[in-house]
Amino acid sequence: MTQNPGRRGFLFGGAVIGAGALITACTSNEPAAQASAPAAAPAAAASGGNDAPGDKVVIGFSAPA
Repeated sequence: MTQNPGRRGFLFGGAVIGAGALITACTSNEPAAQASAPAAAPAAAASGGNDAPGDKVVIGFSAPA
């Protein structure tokens, strides 16, 4: 009885994708902590009309019938 060579490639591809997902999940985007650098104080937020209400906006929706 002969085995299908496509099945082996499919399983190998799945293993490669699974390993890639595992490696991606185990990495972090956070930079390494620097012990000697003092923490900088956060800058004060600018005061202004950023929280004031703005102009009225009408959002329309068009979908195919």
